[in-house]
Amino acid sequence: MDPWQRYVLEHALGERADGRWAAFEVALIVPRQNGKNVVIEARELAGLFLWGEKVIIHSAHQMKTAQKSFRDMQRLIRTTPALLEQVAGFKPGVHDRDPWAQIRGIRTSTNETVIELANGNRLEYHARSGGAARGFTGDLIVLDEAFDLDPEEVAAMMPTMAARSIDGNPQIWYTSSAGMAKSTVLAGIRERGTSGKAPRLAYFEWSAESSVASDDIDAIYQANPGLGIRISLEWVLENEYGGGNDVEGTMPDEQYRRERLGIWAQLGGDRAISESEWERVLDKASTPGAVAAFAVDVPRSRDHANVAAVSQRPDGRLHVEIVDRRNGTSWVPSFLRELQQAWGTNATPVVLDAAGAAGSLIPDLERERVRFIAIGPRDAARACAQVFDDILERRLVHRGQEELDRAVADATTKTVGESLWRWKAATSLGDVSPLYAVTLARAGWSARGERKARSLERQKQGSGRSHGGRRSGGRLAARR
Repeated sequence: MDPWQRYVLEHALGERADGRWAAFEVALIVPRQNGKNVVIEARELAGLFLWGEKVIIHSAHQMKTAQKSFRDMQRLIRTTPALLEQVAGFKPGVHDRDPWAQIRGIRTSTNETVIELANGNRLEYHARSGGAARGFTGDLIVLDEAFDLDPEEVAAMMPTMAARSIDGNPQIWYTSSAGMAKSTVLAGIRERGTSGKAPRLAYFEWSAESSVASDDIDAIYQANPGLGIRISLEWVLENEYGGGNDVEGTMPDEQYRRERLGIWAQLGGDRAISESEWERVLDKASTPGAVAAFAVDVPRSRDHANVAAVSQRPDGRLHVEIVDRRNGTSWVPSFLRELQQAWGTNATPVVLDAAGAAGSLIPDLERERVRFIAIGPRDAARACAQVFDDILERRLVHRGQEELDRAVADATTKTVGESLWRWKAATSLGDVSPLYAVTLARAGWSARGERKARSLERQKQGSGRSHGGRRSGGRLAARR
């Protein structure tokens, strides 16, 4: 192991006089590719094979990330005979000759991904999507990619871990690169860790000061303990750093500063989405996909309304646009009814914020028999964070509509409750309702659109025919 990796493990695994971990919580924040996963693997191997930890849970924000960790751990165990022979189902003369032969204790399926030893110790791999973290309990919980932790999931998990502390010796690890704007859980852990007032939290972070230049060599070394061991400075400067510009083959500067220098994404400030970030996801030739999620939003002034749409292009990126924007609100119910009729089954229910100004439209929508979903403030705030991440990670594209561009330029953020946030106009004359309408449509895409698009694609593959929902919607838009 690298010296910094040994340092983390030695200090994270200190024991009290009663033999229990001095640190109930361990947080490791370090830029990517420095070797964070090696630290996790070593900790999990020790718990599984040496310390008799019966249940170890390794989770990530997405299943593909958790599956990668499983494949790496499987490779370690299968290529180490002293470990493989302890796996449940090991057969001498079979698995010692072919360590990659099927074995009962190493299995992955839609129901479980697990490594199980003959003594019953288990290492399970999970994705946290869909609130799965609520049921997590074990001797060791690893929450990888902790920038994406949901506050409610962690709040629900903590009591179950506390109960194990009575007759057990549990430990929770949070591992991640620098936080994003929505990383409220990780930000809280960071605040506790850097304050020095959390005696049972071992906190480790490698990062540069937010004021440093992106090509500051000392800052690159400061933030990357694996530089010169696992990452070369030449690679960073030639293939990641784009000189502050969007140079093809390099990382956008905001992403580079977060991913390589460990500088956290800032929440708030002059504008929530920088001009360069919005420019990078511009595609004037973009066209919508065959399935669309729609939403409506009305500003507090109620002098106009916005109808937005989100759909998925063939390349997997999300196309967002303002479908219509007119004065007043009386036109909205009949327009949405026509929109849904034109798109038919290729449209999801219209999303609106029940607690916002658009909530007053609900009786009229019901009279017009418009299918809709009314979401609350917390779901709306989560959708804001989702759109923010989509823009930073280039999962979203727009065509450069003036009203949407103005809304993005004017958007800052305001806190909702203790851990969430939503868009807010920077000035009293500003209007972020077009951006908020797109955000609500994005929530509709996650709730219904993505599944509907997959179903449509399966139907097309089965019948060999195309479907006309988008063309009908296009005729409606053209007529307008």
